[in-house]
This record gives sequence, C-alpha cells and structure tokens, in this order.
Amino acid sequence: MRNLRFLIIIFCALCFCNANAQVPIGRSNSVTLFDHYSPAIIEFSDGHVSTQSQANIFLKNSSLLYRSGINDMEAKMTNIKNVIINKRRFINLNNQLAEVIDTCGGNMLLKVVLLDMESFEKEYLNNSNITNLEIGESLGVTRLDADPSTLKYPLCASYFYMLNEKVVRCHERDVQRAIGKAKQRDYRVCVAKDFNWSNEQKLSELLKVISHGL
Repeated sequence: MRNLRFLIIIFCALCFCNANAQVPIGRSNSVTLFDHYSPAIIEFSDGHVSTQSQANIFLKNSSLLYRSGINDMEAKMTNIKNVIINKRRFINLNNQLAEVIDTCGGNMLLKVVLLDMESFEKEYLNNSNITNLEIGESLGVTRLDADPSTLKYPLCASYFYMLNEKVVRCHERDVQRAIGKAKQRDYRVCVAKDFNWSNEQKLSELLKVISHGL
C-alpha cells in the first residue's frame, strides 16, 4: 500500500479549491459524484460532440471518468469543453468539471465538488486502523468503489460566477471587484440581510442582480 501521508500531500496539491472558499457538503461512500455510471454527452474544444455510454465524475480532481471494459479511465480534460450527465451540465473550469447551477443571460453560477482532503487527513491520518484499509487503491482510478462500512469520504464545494466569460470566485471581495461601481448599490442591497456565500439560492439571487446591465 502506498504511504498515506504521501497520498495526502499529492491530493492536497491537486485540490483546486481555495481553502477560504471550501464549503463542507457532507460525505460520500464513493469517490465518484454519481452512484452509478450513466450515458454522457461530451463537447470537445474543437466543437466535436461525442457520447459515452458509461461516464461519471472523479471527485479527487473533478475530472471526467469513463468505463473501458472493467477499468475506469480518466479523460484528458484539456480537450473537453462541456459534459452533460443525468441531465446535469458541467463546463470545464481550469480542467475541472464545474456544474452549472443557474444561468442569467450569458452569466452562470458554477459549483465544483471535490474530496475534502484536508478533513480526510485530519480524520484518518492518525487512525490506528488505517493500515488495514486499502486507501491507495480506493483513491486510485482502477478501483473506485470503497467499502461504505469503513470509508466515508468528506466532500467540499466551491462556488464561482462566470460573468462576461470571466471566472469570479463567490466571495465578497472578488465579486465587488468584478461588478464595478455601477452595480455596487444593488449588490449591497442583495447581501444586506441573511446572505450566505454557500447558499445556492442566495447565490442565484445575487447572480440575477449583478447580471442586470453587465
């Protein structure tokens, strides 16, 4: 079995989420977003569209997975533009699949879900029983089914706006910088009461407010 500490360091280095932007969203028995592999429609950067009969999303780095025989393979993310799985649309955001949560005109609210490796390290690194678990294999591409009785993977989400084709982290400072002076008053009114930067409904409402006139 691979050294667990080495795995944690590698996976944390791969994590796209800024620590200040991570939102814990629960746990999963699997390291894939969907419980079952499903058909996917894939649009590539060159405009070519293809279908894959068995696809999923790998939560280690939010990459596209497809099943080839008995193995799971990671797609080359640099060539992928959009993916639709189970009627849910994902766009390539810095080589990670971000789900489109809401749209307003050409602007979007996006969500990236990943394994929360920081929490995973805190919970399991010093666990005396960890050597009895095949952690390396369960987080590898060739074996994605974990034993639910032993492993519960913590998950985190990060939210982003796509404003005029520019990616903006859903954070007060970043959004205020992106919208300019003309929208500041509308922005302040929207976030004045009961606003939460991890609440998708609130983020959707703000998207509509700041998109008007952008």
